[in-house]
Amino acid sequence: MQFVDELAAGVVLIRPALQSPDYAPGAAGWAVKVDGSAEFNNITIRGQGTSDPLVVGDDDSPQVVVRTTSGNGLIVFPTNRAVEDLAATVGSAVIDGGAAGERAELQMAGPTVNGSPQGVRVVLSSRPQDGTDVARFAVQDRTGTQNYLTADGDQVLVTGRPLTAERDAGAEVAVRAHIKGEVQPRLTVTADGGVQWGPGSSGPDVNLYRGAANVLQTDDTFVVLGELHPRNLVRATRPLATDSQYETRVAGDPSARWFVRASGEMWWGPGSAIGDVRLYRPSAGALAVDGDLSADTLPVGAWQSWSPSWTTTTGAALPSYGNATFDCRYTVIGNTVMAHVNITFGATTNFGAGATTADDWLFGLPVPAASAMQALGFVEINAGIAARAVCRVRAANTGQWLIEFSSGLTDGSNPANKNLIDAVTPFVWTTADSIRGTFVYERA
Repeated sequence: MQFVDELAAGVVLIRPALQSPDYAPGAAGWAVKVDGSAEFNNITIRGQGTSDPLVVGDDDSPQVVVRTTSGNGLIVFPTNRAVEDLAATVGSAVIDGGAAGERAELQMAGPTVNGSPQGVRVVLSSRPQDGTDVARFAVQDRTGTQNYLTADGDQVLVTGRPLTAERDAGAEVAVRAHIKGEVQPRLTVTADGGVQWGPGSSGPDVNLYRGAANVLQTDDTFVVLGELHPRNLVRATRPLATDSQYETRVAGDPSARWFVRASGEMWWGPGSAIGDVRLYRPSAGALAVDGDLSADTLPVGAWQSWSPSWTTTTGAALPSYGNATFDCRYTVIGNTVMAHVNITFGATTNFGAGATTADDWLFGLPVPAASAMQALGFVEINAGIAARAVCRVRAANTGQWLIEFSSGLTDGSNPANKNLIDAVTPFVWTTADSIRGTFVYERA
């Protein structure tokens, strides 16, 4: 049969278009036009494998290539540039097909270039058919062997890379954590590193931040329920000396059982009321307690050596020990000082050039006395077997003591110079003469 109205002359379409009877542009039917354009309502292109792709674009420009296999569909976006190694792709795949854990994936892979094989792909995985895992989103390297980021219904996990939030100002929020349904975040991290916590029902009320170089601080109370093991100095600064610095309480106590003030005072109390006993430093070299101090066995203080200073009441005719020998020791028990003196003068001892009876000797106390007490103890002055005497030790002031001649000499003689000991009282002092004795007094 010969058609009267021919469509083609050989392989050339001579009509404006070949179209379906119901063709309506953009609405229904199909058409293949003489200018090479075409329009179809639905289309199926058969073919399988990389040998039967659908290619959109010229070979010397970027293209879109659609391929399918029995297990996946793949859209490739080659740039057809010499620098390109692997083209970008979007693909769907069936993983573990036919197995109990079969799942579907959508994979989007970025391109790579020659000499730099590193690339990234994004994978969206369905929940496996057997329910042994969850649906997951992942960012991986191009080969799929290294996860950079994974996310599922339980967590977001970043692997092998830092998680960085960059903001324009330090006070801007970088990280925020909410509990579903609450109006405020429980945790907020600002770009300057500050961390704030709150109840969720209102704004934050606790913070932790870098106060200065090498200083981490909070404006609120910091409670350690376990043990605190500082490896270095623990320092706290308070505005007033009477401010509490450290304290301990038993659960339920309204007051501290023990606390330390900024001044260094330590206080103890029952916990039900304020402290009633304190240990403090009343003056240099002294430690005191208000109230009673008791112990099952009062420890004896350690004996210490000491060299008494030596001067005169006038500040003139000053003596010096030279090669004198000493055995002077003292101990402190509570507020009590006990001292032992044994001084033997040597050949180079200077007893004070031009000394008179007005230049009375003064010796230094090992620890300041509470007052200038008149009787501390006794010493023996010794200028040989025939010239010995017992003398009273008394405090000239809270820091020095002197020797008062209180008896006759052992030879029964009545010395011309009496009263306070000096270079010529009660005899003229010389090499090998000595002072020996003990005394006790109340410390300051």
